[in-house]
Amino acid sequence: MTHNTEECCCVDCCFKREQTKKIEFIDKLCANIKPERITISKKLYESLLKDRKTLRALEAAGVDNWEGYSEAFPSEDEEFEDED
Repeated sequence: MTHNTEECCCVDCCFKREQTKKIEFIDKLCANIKPERITISKKLYESLLKDRKTLRALEAAGVDNWEGYSEAFPSEDEEFEDED
């Protein structure tokens, strides 16, 4: 049985119509979202890539299970000092 969802008032058609409205609303919201970007120096970018590679290698070797690992990170109130 085919329904014209604009005229039909059965439960399935109402549900589908509401779902379509929700999807259209979400699509409109997503279309307006702009990715956040920052600008950093090439030197800092390369340093961050190197640090990420080092951290991944250490974690792959199990460093995150070493005694004192969690104490090496600053609390939420503290921050790392920049080396640059």
